[in-house]
Amino acid sequence: MFPDLVSHTALLTAAARAMESRRPDRLFDDPPAATLAGVGGESLLAEVGPDTAVPSIAIRTRFYDGVIQAAVTRGVRQVVLLGAGLDTRAYRLGLPATVRWLEVDRGPVLEHKRRLLRGAPATVELHDVPGDACEPTTFDALHASGLERAERTLWLVEGLLCFLAPEEIRSLFARLIESSGAGSEVLFDVPNLACVNAQGAFARAGSALLKRGLQFGTDDPVGFAESLGLSATAVHEGHPLAHFGRRAEPPSTEVPPGSWTVYFVHSRLAASA
Repeated sequence: MFPDLVSHTALLTAAARAMESRRPDRLFDDPPAATLAGVGGESLLAEVGPDTAVPSIAIRTRFYDGVIQAAVTRGVRQVVLLGAGLDTRAYRLGLPATVRWLEVDRGPVLEHKRRLLRGAPATVELHDVPGDACEPTTFDALHASGLERAERTLWLVEGLLCFLAPEEIRSLFARLIESSGAGSEVLFDVPNLACVNAQGAFARAGSALLKRGLQFGTDDPVGFAESLGLSATAVHEGHPLAHFGRRAEPPSTEVPPGSWTVYFVHSRLAASA
């Protein structure tokens, strides 16, 4: 159904969000997630391991929900999702109609989502931009779809960078920065090296994701962001600000040596930081 193995991870994410939504103490409610995931998403979740994938994706989703809502409260009115997958925040966060919301992903992924969500009202001004986030022409399509270069933008690059080579990431961010107005912010996540090396408790999940293109991680997310021309702060999954009771170990500001985690990076254009 989807054109490549990386796109299949959108089904995994939807399946994990569906499972989290069934909890009585859920961190968010994503009613369409189960339908969007389908049997393919459930199968992939079983392969990766729900005990690892569901808490990790639930934490990431909740963390970025809060950052997006805070940005809109501060007055941001332009949000771009690069590699949007089967994300439903345009529907479920209750954001105002004054928010211009642009979603970039492969055409079949966006078509699958809109077909299954047909009739559901998005609360924002929603624009689909079919294409590969790493292709330069996709940014031309973003501008043609209403992206205002001079306007402050919140970019969300969720669950994507780990499937790209470093040179692809640098090219992507160069185009992103070129398309951003003063005060723009960029949110992205990146796993640590223990994930990419499929070490320890992440061995099962890492092995499954390596088959689908997992290739990039870092133990220095702030330094990496700075190398891209951004100023940044980062918290790891399991930090007191990004734990939400979903990690087995207690919250900590430090990543235990050898353990796996995912970093959530909140960055800004260095010139406007």
